[in-house]
Amino acid sequence: MSILDEQEHAVLQKKFLTNDDPNDPMSWADSLMRATDEMLEDFDGELLSVGVSVPGLNDKACEKILSMPGRLKGIDTFDWTQLTSRTSNVRVINDGKAALLGELHSQNFNHVSDVVMLTLGTGVGGAIMIDGKLYQGARGVAGHIGHICLDWQQEKGITGIPGSFEDSIGNSTIAKRTNGRYTSTYDLVQDVKKYDEFAISVWLESVRKLAIAISSINNILDPEMFILGGGILNAGDELFNPLYAYLKEYQWAPTNEDIKLVPAVNGTWAGSIGAALLGKSYS
Repeated sequence: MSILDEQEHAVLQKKFLTNDDPNDPMSWADSLMRATDEMLEDFDGELLSVGVSVPGLNDKACEKILSMPGRLKGIDTFDWTQLTSRTSNVRVINDGKAALLGELHSQNFNHVSDVVMLTLGTGVGGAIMIDGKLYQGARGVAGHIGHICLDWQQEKGITGIPGSFEDSIGNSTIAKRTNGRYTSTYDLVQDVKKYDEFAISVWLESVRKLAIAISSINNILDPEMFILGGGILNAGDELFNPLYAYLKEYQWAPTNEDIKLVPAVNGTWAGSIGAALLGKSYS
């Protein structure tokens, strides 16, 4: 969680666990409300707005989550205004979109008008900015880049799309992609650094698909830059060196301009910073 002052500087940041309980589907909501109360106990200033960053599909007014398949049961009926009595201005937004807003602010990219954000972690999140405005589409679905198809012959994902981008590189499928040998992308990358042939093969296949996805998105949207965030960035050169090599192979560059990749800087605070900025924009 992040609290920003009127100059949009973070004055208080804390991390909390949602403590999901399979026997209590709404435990995440109880944890969130307790965490909000604890956070605000340490803040005695005027609270103008609250922004919440969560996975799922938000409505265009950023007042509710419409759908979150397979996770956070009950989120589509949750009343976000009950988070605090100190303000009724509570907005909620998809975490990928929030991350984009936070990165544009933190990296002083206010002059950039066309951007695509990819968050590469448990799954693949995303967000799109066109002409300086967050693009949400006709029904708010836009930006769910992790659910584009990279292999139609594979199993369907949570949205019904087979062989999704998310399943090709997300941490949630690493055990399946390695036949149970690895349970995290971090462990896989550690063995890549040790020149393990199996680890290198799996890793490069994932990075190749990442390059194909980026090149495909570039052909559709032609952004000024792609901002890459998420835990996968911890791989450093093991990620970017092969990624740039694959982009050379797959990108269409009729003007001889390479696709621009920018690492995110906000880390785990990306969503909370972006959500706070969103809330302020409605105050």
